[in-house]
Amino acid sequence: MALPGKKAQVLMSPPGRKQLALLARKKKQSAKQAAVFALFYPGPTNETLLLLIKRKPYKGVHSSQISFPGGKFAETDNTLLQTAYRETFEEVGIQHEFIEEVFPMSSIYIPPSNFRVQPYVGLVKEQPAFQTCSREVENVISIPFELLYNESIVTRHRVSISYGIEVEVPCYKFENEIIWGATAMMISEILSLFRKTTRGDFVI
Repeated sequence: MALPGKKAQVLMSPPGRKQLALLARKKKQSAKQAAVFALFYPGPTNETLLLLIKRKPYKGVHSSQISFPGGKFAETDNTLLQTAYRETFEEVGIQHEFIEEVFPMSSIYIPPSNFRVQPYVGLVKEQPAFQTCSREVENVISIPFELLYNESIVTRHRVSISYGIEVEVPCYKFENEIIWGATAMMISEILSLFRKTTRGDFVI
């Protein structure tokens, strides 16, 4: 399966990201590695939900941002996929064996934190009983996947970025939360891969 990669990601890319990536080229060669999971699961009325989390405030560039569960590659991880499994369990309590039909998306480089992130898509067939990490996760956000195709939630918003300036960025707005940056770019690629069938489910 060919991935749309940057062609889809750029639709939700913040302004100046390309220039920042070029300026960070030397850092990029030694970028820290990370992995995240974009997990789909059934909601209480059998709608398809996409799992996001809101991170706790902390002294870092991604404080209080909306993201997928995941994190930094550890020396104990054999692969980035193992990183995604481990971090997802640590952050929201979903165990490895409950995640099915896993496939990788295009990796994405994040200039402010110098991370190259590998996203994976997975399916959880039953509604999870979340057990969140109180140290890292503010709350879980369950967004109806179909809603992401609704142009009414695609907007622009001014945010403060790590370079001490405010910029207007493309984003998804859901329940007063702003989903932007790398997470929005990953969602854009996911949306470009899926289509809705006449039965109401989504396929690649």
